[in-house]
Amino acid sequence: MIPLVQVIGFGPASLGLPLAADRMGELDHAGAYGMALVERSISPAVLRAGRFPYLVESNSAACDFIAGIAPAGRFGDVLDRPAGRKLVAHGDRRVPLHHVGEYLADLAEEVADWVRGSRGEIRYGREVRRVRHNADGTFTSLCTADRPVLRSHAVVLATGAIEDAARLGVPGDRLVTSGGVLAGDLDSVEYAIRTGRPVVIVGGSHSGFATADLVLTRCAGAVRPGQITVVHREIALGFTSLAELTAAGPPMPAAPITSAVVCSETGLVNRFTGLRGPARQLCTAVLAGTEKRVRLCPAGTTAADQAIGGAAVVVHACGYRAAVPELIDADGTPLPLVRDRGNIAVDGACRVLGPHGPIAGVHGLGIGFAGATLAASGAPPSTCSTARTPKTSSKASWYELRACDGLPHR
Repeated sequence: MIPLVQVIGFGPASLGLPLAADRMGELDHAGAYGMALVERSISPAVLRAGRFPYLVESNSAACDFIAGIAPAGRFGDVLDRPAGRKLVAHGDRRVPLHHVGEYLADLAEEVADWVRGSRGEIRYGREVRRVRHNADGTFTSLCTADRPVLRSHAVVLATGAIEDAARLGVPGDRLVTSGGVLAGDLDSVEYAIRTGRPVVIVGGSHSGFATADLVLTRCAGAVRPGQITVVHREIALGFTSLAELTAAGPPMPAAPITSAVVCSETGLVNRFTGLRGPARQLCTAVLAGTEKRVRLCPAGTTAADQAIGGAAVVVHACGYRAAVPELIDADGTPLPLVRDRGNIAVDGACRVLGPHGPIAGVHGLGIGFAGATLAASGAPPSTCSTARTPKTSSKASWYELRACDGLPHR
């Protein structure tokens, strides 16, 4: 049997599809017509160990991560496992990201059990290099050796993104990524701080300020005034509502703060770009002049170039690029994809966009794929804000997947 869909990548985004099908009462349909998962990690244990091993809190409320679960559905039991109970207990507060990683690993186990009990399958240890759109309309994933991995009626790319650190032009012996630092790789940064040399963090998003906050926590009194520089463009502060924004008072006169953008769905202010929690507290303290160990420097200035050039260590925290396999036609001709600031563009149903519109049967979910709302905000994906389980986007994507031509509907 050719499965309805193959999902490439078994990270947080891919979990959204079975969850959406479960909430919609479509899980039996998904199981009957086949959902396959292709994952490059060699085993479930290796994949579990790599799920959000970060040392900081989430940028989202704990309830965001469990919002996609139907408590009475097939995957509701995950809320009764230890990690799920921790998220439930945290409610609308932020939660350590390693708790989120434990929860996502538990949820992935539940999804894997369902896949194995249906007509689907999971293939580990397969890195997909290309996806071929066959002449009959199906799709075949191809591994790095160009051998077929799996054929399906549709394909969902949930392959994530990587930090585009090379574009800074900084030698590798002075360069680290924010993801690495937040996951505990602080040796070079700590050594620079304790020997009195400057550290520059390029990027004023949540990842950038979360990195600065972690370094301050780890190195404490060893950090000298102005030793850490955050190179930024505009800075966005996030709030749960306009009322909270108003209560915070006006921004500092010279602060490079963006205008407030209110999400019509949630009421959140600067939902996709805003600093929250410890990252926001640090930023506002720097702006107020009460935190002197960190200084701000506008990107694209001579001062920023000099700071980067003279830093002992530069931390990249300023953008990602989608880690997608190449899409090719039946004869091997590459199919171009629309890109926006490193992301692959998708429409409201998460269909990947080509130059002439949506590419039938190809969907993109999660970090590395920007829909109209996110693209309009100009927000790069953030290490700490994209862990939430997809809900609305996965539901839209599932509607499209079940409508594939020639497939029976319930």
